[in-house]
Amino acid sequence: MDKEDIRKNLVIEKARLKAEYKRIMSECTASGKSKKEVKASASSSENTSKGRELPTSTPPNKSRKRLLTTASSSNEPKKKQKVRKQEELDWIENEKIVVARKKLDAVNEKNRLKAEYRRIMNDQSTSTTKESVTRVAIIAKANIERTGIDTNIVKRVRPWDGVTFHLCDIKGCDYKSKQASNVKAHKAFIHDVEVLCYLCDINVCEYKSKKSGNVKRHKALVHDVDVTFYLCGVNECEYKAKDPRSARTHKAYVHDIDVTFYLCGVNECEYKAKQSGNLKQHKAMVHGIDVTFYLCGVGLCEYKAKVSSHVKRHKAHVHDIDVTYFLCGVKDCEYKAKGAGNVKIHKAAVHDIDVTYFLCDVKGCEYKAKQSSNVKRHKASVHNIDVLG
Repeated sequence: MDKEDIRKNLVIEKARLKAEYKRIMSECTASGKSKKEVKASASSSENTSKGRELPTSTPPNKSRKRLLTTASSSNEPKKKQKVRKQEELDWIENEKIVVARKKLDAVNEKNRLKAEYRRIMNDQSTSTTKESVTRVAIIAKANIERTGIDTNIVKRVRPWDGVTFHLCDIKGCDYKSKQASNVKAHKAFIHDVEVLCYLCDINVCEYKSKKSGNVKRHKALVHDVDVTFYLCGVNECEYKAKDPRSARTHKAYVHDIDVTFYLCGVNECEYKAKQSGNLKQHKAMVHGIDVTFYLCGVGLCEYKAKVSSHVKRHKAHVHDIDVTYFLCGVKDCEYKAKGAGNVKIHKAAVHDIDVTYFLCDVKGCEYKAKQSSNVKRHKASVHNIDVLG
């Protein structure tokens, strides 16, 4: 039985039930009786046409009562009336069982037809999907050979579990996702395809991002727009931050609240750190464990370091690559340096800004200097203290 036969049978059954319902309703309207009375009269007319024969369908309650009354009012002996009455009761019970079985068979047949219909629809959809995927794959292959980029959204279908994967159509990219929107976002962030950039609208700021949330965070951190400050709240600490992560880090580093210490444990080493990255760096620098060397790579330079920031600083100081100059900032002073510490020393030594004096601790000596090395040299040459032979 194919799909058309199943659908035709369902339509015929539905039309028959509708016609039966309309007939009963029309009789109710014409006679002013209820639906139960119309059914009872229909069954009683069948009984009259057949004389003393029993009806072929289950009589309703009123019809059952009428049969019992007719049997008792006849001129038959009481013994025969009792036997007749019992036969009618047995027939009614048998008819109930027959009707119940017919109803159950009808329900089972209906469920079977539905299951058959679903199976046929699934088989057709599966075959259609396989054909469409094959056709799309052929077109995609032709596009790749012609342009190098597949302009169609290629889908990998697994009909047995209903999963559809959407693939990135950029040549050489193996990214896939169950949602087409994820593939679109991936192409925008990774391959800069159909990118929608969000701009900062503050003054002449040129900041832009592919996420609106990043622009909002930028405006809060840089321009103090819609800022929510997170306070420390420990004792009388007045520290505040613009994001909760910085506040938690401050509490951990300064007040030792909610701290998780990472222990070294190498050869009874008692080093501990509050960040796993610091522990990893300690093991590499001190114990030579899991060391990753970062090479300079400029010309024939053989410099290497265990920390990438050291290589970056080496390139800036030695090879002038990615140099950030720090300016003095004092009027008419053109001094600049590659390190902020050097500018601080220059300001203290030349402009007397933020000066820290180191004093000679010999009794009666009032010598002072801006650098500790000068005080050490003074004590050696004047007071013969810590003299190198």
